[in-house]
Amino acid sequence: MLTTGVFWVLLSIAVAILADRYNRAGFAWFLFSLILSPLLGFAFVFASGPNTSSPPRAVLSRRDRIITHTAQAVIVVTALGFLVWPR
Repeated sequence: MLTTGVFWVLLSIAVAILADRYNRAGFAWFLFSLILSPLLGFAFVFASGPNTSSPPRAVLSRRDRIITHTAQAVIVVTALGFLVWPR
């Protein structure tokens, strides 16, 4: 059970990274994949393709990148905590 949950979260993170590279909302796709299925997330991101209608997101400063990555790490650790927490 634990390995399945960890694998599920890791695949959801991979979907978020792919969506971010396609200039889409990576965190939204992470949540979508975490709740429904990483396979569905991959399928929808690949089917939608790169977002060329909007300009690429601005390059964040080092401080903003640290804050963003810290927030994402806290969310992932919290999600893993819910999966592992004894019931």
